[in-house]
Amino acid sequence: MSASEIHDPKMIAFAKACANECGYEPMCGPICYFPLPQFETPAEIQCNKYLGVGVVGASSIPEQMTAFLLGIDRIGFSAVTNFGSGLATSH
Repeated sequence: MSASEIHDPKMIAFAKACANECGYEPMCGPICYFPLPQFETPAEIQCNKYLGVGVVGASSIPEQMTAFLLGIDRIGFSAVTNFGSGLATSH
């Protein structure tokens, strides 16, 4: 299985159309998986950034892989709730 097969292209197109119809511009990009319980170190964050990763998640990837293997229609939505170490701007 390659990462490009995890999400169903028809589901992605449908979700984008729905978002656009509601006036939203969805952000799409690479997600990296780190198992819990841990937070990424600043060095890991910089490495992922260098590799083009947009978001790091803790559960989305294994769930999507399982759904793929079971033949379930799938698409992933993530709510990004915090910045990684060293990425947030200080106020």
